[in-house]
Amino acid sequence: ISEIKKGDIVVLQMSKKFSLVKRCIAISGDTLSITKGKIYVNNIEYNDPKSVKNKYILKVKGQGTIYKYANGLNLRTDLNKNGDSFNYFEGNLSKSQKLKILKLPEIMSIEKYQDTFTKNKNLFFRNDNLSWTMDKMGPFVIPKRNMTISLNMYNYQLYEKVIIEGEQVKFRMKNGVFYIDGRKQEEYTFTKDYYFFLGDNRINSSDSRYYGFIPKEKILGRVDRILFSSNKNVSRKNNFFTEIDSL
Repeated sequence: ISEIKKGDIVVLQMSKKFSLVKRCIAISGDTLSITKGKIYVNNIEYNDPKSVKNKYILKVKGQGTIYKYANGLNLRTDLNKNGDSFNYFEGNLSKSQKLKILKLPEIMSIEKYQDTFTKNKNLFFRNDNLSWTMDKMGPFVIPKRNMTISLNMYNYQLYEKVIIEGEQVKFRMKNGVFYIDGRKQEEYTFTKDYYFFLGDNRINSSDSRYYGFIPKEKILGRVDRILFSSNKNVSRKNNFFTEIDSL
């Protein structure tokens, strides 16, 4: 009954049998960039809600007691060994969870993990020269209805997926010449509004960084709270009837 805004969590109908629940980060016409994991929309840093989790690497004094201390904090998240090192752990932590962890006497340091190794691995825009990752991409403009772009190599790589799948036209390049529905073109004008979505569990989320720009018709509606939650067939009762942004 209302327009989707930046920050809204929505259900996306990707196919008849496949849905996603993601947070809207940018709307049509916005300019988006991600630098060192920080998100910028129209050159303004996006302030993540407290439910957003990032991966952190923790250096601890001893492996034997870290679980005992962490369990006493009721973190509702897991800490796992980072590689074979005795002193390093990793965990997906929200802002509040990170602050709790920092109070533990076993913690020597904590650093936010940066994705620097999965260059262009299944990302929606593949260009080896730009070396985009989950934590580094852009800037680029989210397509908007009646927005016209010049057809060049960069825009071809950036918007090819959305023009073919979202706009549902035949789009190809041959010998440096661009064709729309078989006709040579130098520009393209979008017919729909699109959005860019990210998951709150940032490092483990399949979202617009992979799927690209999402058209408005795939948005089913907003999500406000969790009714039921389970993990590996085990009920997570602490999350029942919980507001999304309070986690």
